[in-house]
Amino acid sequence: MVLSPVDDPRFDPGFSQEVGRRAQFCPKPGTEFLICFRLTYEGIRGIREVWEMRQRVRFAALSVATLGLIAGIMVPAGLAGASTTSAALSSAQVRALSRHATQSVIVVFKDQVPSLPANTTFGPDRQTAVREIQSQVVDQLRQLHAPDLHSYTLLNAVSATVSPAEEARLAASPGVAKVVPNATAHLEFTTPTPAVSAQALSAGTRPASLRRTSTGSKVCQEEGSPAVELDPQALETIRANSNVPNALPTAASLGITGAGVKVAFVAEGIDVDQPNFQRANGSHVIVDQADFTGEGVAHNVSGGEASLDASSIAAQGNVVYTAPFANGKTCNFVVEGAAPGAELVSLKAFPSDHDATSTSLLEAIDYAVTVEHVNVLSESFGYNPLPDTMNDLIRQADEAAVAAGTVVDVSSGDAGPAAPALSRRDVCAAAAAAALGGECRSPRRGPQ
Repeated sequence: MVLSPVDDPRFDPGFSQEVGRRAQFCPKPGTEFLICFRLTYEGIRGIREVWEMRQRVRFAALSVATLGLIAGIMVPAGLAGASTTSAALSSAQVRALSRHATQSVIVVFKDQVPSLPANTTFGPDRQTAVREIQSQVVDQLRQLHAPDLHSYTLLNAVSATVSPAEEARLAASPGVAKVVPNATAHLEFTTPTPAVSAQALSAGTRPASLRRTSTGSKVCQEEGSPAVELDPQALETIRANSNVPNALPTAASLGITGAGVKVAFVAEGIDVDQPNFQRANGSHVIVDQADFTGEGVAHNVSGGEASLDASSIAAQGNVVYTAPFANGKTCNFVVEGAAPGAELVSLKAFPSDHDATSTSLLEAIDYAVTVEHVNVLSESFGYNPLPDTMNDLIRQADEAAVAAGTVVDVSSGDAGPAAPALSRRDVCAAAAAAALGGECRSPRRGPQ
């Protein structure tokens, strides 16, 4: 099969004719015409590239089938599988390659199929292309009955537990870019001691004292401030909401609540039935949850990091908390998220020992983008690979998520300079962005 070069329309008269036909609607000569013509050319070329990728996938499938037939006829049985991962392994090879299978690894392929992002438009085609590229390696791992076998779509990779001999064999495979050991990321979270009392409000109500001013008798309210504090205080800093009398306009006062936006967060388990995650109409703020630890979503519900992350995003502010202090005074407050109208997806990647693996994090990110199709992915965890090559797999997955149209929001303080916040793509640290007036920055690139 010969494919026409898409970069030079002279090789394809039909392509040139289509560009000319559409360009006739551009404004006539001048700079505007040149810009319009270029955009027309690039748009048609983009459509052509997608078509050619589909053709390559079909051609690759035919080629693999043909080569497999030839190999079955011409390669002696004793040599089958000696230098390729595609042929069937002999019983002796299976025994040798599956012995001492204790290495948890991630196999990353050279072709990441960048022309097919993992969004709703190109997702099915990407899945087909990725599965075809992975098929030879996956087939071999299945022959070895490799434990923990998992295939990823967002990042073109597979993971499994293999022997040192199989790891070396995979690394030598022509289509494999690298074989990476499964690393660990640690998240500090504790189950909070009940130090405050809480009173859930009836559906659709808000505490009247949110606007009523106090006499300063409470420890956290100054004279003239609201009797119930609105937390976190950063809501006022970022102009999301305020209960201070005569405050400047905020997103909430303008009716901007995040409604219609789906946000996923990666942490430990969470109780989705917490009153502060129930809307006035009785529906849940957290619309889906998935477990990637093997413990199940109901296990390890600490009320720690996951609750903090979810609260900062979309807590409803419908529970009044009272915190006592040693001097006998109390503080009344409510907790509201910056986008209380948003829908949340809870992704449990951290088990009870607090140590998430690269595979659990990659599975969570993959699920968020390719299954839930979230608009925003929040990663509030430290991930500090050494050496920091600026090319670790979590960062690569984040960049692929951005390419698919997902905003990836990562913490700026959990892991220092090696945190995923310093991705080479437009991946932004939330705290840093707020502090910098809404700009995403990185020490290497400046404002994004």
